[in-house]
Amino acid sequence: MAMFRNGTGSPFPVGTNPVSNATADLDGDGDLDILTSNYISDNASVLLNNGAGVFVAAAPVAVGNGPREIEAGDLDGDGDIDFITSNYSGNSVSVRLNDGHGAFSSGGDVAVGNTPRGLALGDLDGDGDLDFVAANYNANTVSVMLNNGHAAFAAAAGSPFAVGTRPVAIALGDFDGDHDVDMAVTNNSNNNVSILLNNGHGSFVAAAPAATGVGPRGIASGDMDGDGDIDLVVDNFGANTISILLNNGAGVFTAAPTVLATANNPYAVTVGDLDGDGDLDIAATNSGSSSVSVFLNDGHGAFTAANGSPFAVGVSPGGVVMGDFDRDGDLDLSTANFGSNTASILINTAARYSVTATTSKTFEGTPPGAGGELVFTVHRNATSEAESVIYVMSGTATAGVDYVLPSSIVSFAVGQANAEIHIAVTADTLPEPNETVTVTLTDPAGDSTINPAPPARPARSSTTNCLTTSTATATPTSCGRTSTARPRSGR
Repeated sequence: MAMFRNGTGSPFPVGTNPVSNATADLDGDGDLDILTSNYISDNASVLLNNGAGVFVAAAPVAVGNGPREIEAGDLDGDGDIDFITSNYSGNSVSVRLNDGHGAFSSGGDVAVGNTPRGLALGDLDGDGDLDFVAANYNANTVSVMLNNGHAAFAAAAGSPFAVGTRPVAIALGDFDGDHDVDMAVTNNSNNNVSILLNNGHGSFVAAAPAATGVGPRGIASGDMDGDGDIDLVVDNFGANTISILLNNGAGVFTAAPTVLATANNPYAVTVGDLDGDGDLDIAATNSGSSSVSVFLNDGHGAFTAANGSPFAVGVSPGGVVMGDFDRDGDLDLSTANFGSNTASILINTAARYSVTATTSKTFEGTPPGAGGELVFTVHRNATSEAESVIYVMSGTATAGVDYVLPSSIVSFAVGQANAEIHIAVTADTLPEPNETVTVTLTDPAGDSTINPAPPARPARSSTTNCLTTSTATATPTSCGRTSTARPRSGR
């Protein structure tokens, strides 16, 4: 089964030639909305979410000439989400301030270098507000602009800073472990990434660049191999690949031995936990194939394509973002489709399964009763597909003697979130020490995953000739989750 499906009503119309997108709660209603920067119509589209991943357009917001990148954050410190755009033809960055309900007013345009493309928001000088950096494509520099806390920006000391030839995109992160925000910039003509290390006050020094594939464009940062430092993910437009650049912890990056093959002309990339297993996965738009490639992480920086990848979206997608658009607890995807003037929504169908012991007591012998059953409830968070999950039985009780071994598969219909496992307890009257019955989920369908178990909570009762259950108790493993019914005081 495919990991993503097209959202209801998707794709949604936006302005002309959307290049980039961002997601945030723009109207303060608790769900994630979408912004797109529209290169030809010189505006930003605002799509407001109804909470179920269906979007309605609000009034577009005028910005500068030729907006390329868009980034969202609270720029003026009033608690709502504003945005900025890099204006390629206007040599500026537009600042637009939110009224708290998803309507925006101008915060002015800030002059930067020649033909800005990439854009990133972060606290670059450590004063608690959001600054920005813009990649100036034809100037081979980045402009670092520091916020006064009220969305007024001034150049940092030493800005603009030199990078490679034709800088396109920017990722931020603490690359050298000194607790400030550094930056990485893709250089499209040099086939590498510039690494700029922060002195803590928004001034930067170049470190050794990191080699990529041909024509790097999009970039994202995150701990991809689980070693505690920040790595880089770069899509190579000219090579149809993704490079993983691994950090040694001091801001020195080396390409992982394996590159990931995408479809044609990967343009933008983002990272996040798409399958709910606790590590960072990858999504990249393929502008030449009108699709999104999704790669799932094994937790150590090795990746495999998700079921159904690449996933079709609108024509010539540029930007891609992750967010829980339908509020079901997992990350969905949205793309800005340059060639079709739309935004696509891809809803994540990969369920996360969990199991709990439901019954509190069941009788085994007479008196006080004869036989009985244990009941375990299996829950999944995503219900859009019919699926099944396999489970195994263990514990100190003996299958076929103390209880009847049930089927090893739990099946779910479309729309079904919960299913029960009923375990018939065999009746007898022989006294025995307490015993347990454990259900372990394993091998879910497709790209679905098993949630880790909650902490054990011991059963408090001890009743003659009965089996008492507690909530889920187990040590999580990479392939399963368990729930244990216990203890039994005798039979």
